[in-house]
Amino acid sequence: MVGTVPEQTLVDKGTLEAIIACAADAAAKRAVEACPLPVEWLSSKQFAAYLGVSEVTIARYVKAGVAPPSVKIARNARRFRKRDVDAWIAAGGALAIPGRKETLQ
Repeated sequence: MVGTVPEQTLVDKGTLEAIIACAADAAAKRAVEACPLPVEWLSSKQFAAYLGVSEVTIARYVKAGVAPPSVKIARNARRFRKRDVDAWIAAGGALAIPGRKETLQ
């Protein structure tokens, strides 16, 4: 008969759910492998802890224009890309800024 499924090919609901879950897991794994890892962002607080300084110091670096590039996501919230922070540190951080005063006020 056209349009009918033979009785012996039907699977129970549990087996069907297992097949669907397996297919979904495989698709998710392929998607993760196809995409790069998510970018790691640091808040000002996390950035300060990473450097071992206070959040006030980070705010001073930002105000003085010596902080690594960041994105302001709200009035009092800023995010720093970890790889930019690491590059900034490798280049000398705030100490590497030409003409920098000894203290940031």
